[in-house]
Amino acid sequence: GTITNAQESGASGILVSTSNTSGQARDITGSITDSGTIKLPGPSSTSTLLGSSVLNAGILVSGGGVFHGSISRAAGSTLTMSGNSSNGIWIASALDGSITNAGSMTISGNGSTGILATAAISGSVINSGTIAAPGQLSVGIYAGGGVGAFRLLRVYAREIARAGAGVVACVLAELCAAIGVIEAGDNHQTILVRLKRLHDRHELE
Repeated sequence: GTITNAQESGASGILVSTSNTSGQARDITGSITDSGTIKLPGPSSTSTLLGSSVLNAGILVSGGGVFHGSISRAAGSTLTMSGNSSNGIWIASALDGSITNAGSMTISGNGSTGILATAAISGSVINSGTIAAPGQLSVGIYAGGGVGAFRLLRVYAREIARAGAGVVACVLAELCAAIGVIEAGDNHQTILVRLKRLHDRHELE
């Protein structure tokens, strides 16, 4: 099926809230499986929000509780969205499970991210699909909330070939720091190459 949300800002295709209507934390058990199409067009070309951070999300998990379950996007699924500071999958609440992306994501807009985790994830983040984040300062995958395991198979960002262009295909803050991938003076292309070599040697599994 197809999910479309034409709201220009604060829009989501699928929302899981781990807080109730009174703002109290609650745990939710379930799973999210996307095998269709999600479309969030974002601000129109004449909108006053065109240059603003709109924080749209294709799949959003947020709140004060824990979501017990996994998020899976099947091969053939498509997610297309626009708007600055938008995210394909955004984990803003603790996730007791894994994220698997085998589909395609295109997130247009500066400062956007394909998969963004700002809360802890107990399982893995696995990408075997395609993530296109062509905007300035955009990121393919960012996990800063703690991830149990990480496997990068394919991440695409159009401008990564431009050293120092401000686009990083994958930044995994805790892991990159632990294995010394990011060093002073590294440009974004160097970081991606190092991650790819680590994956090929099965050190990034």
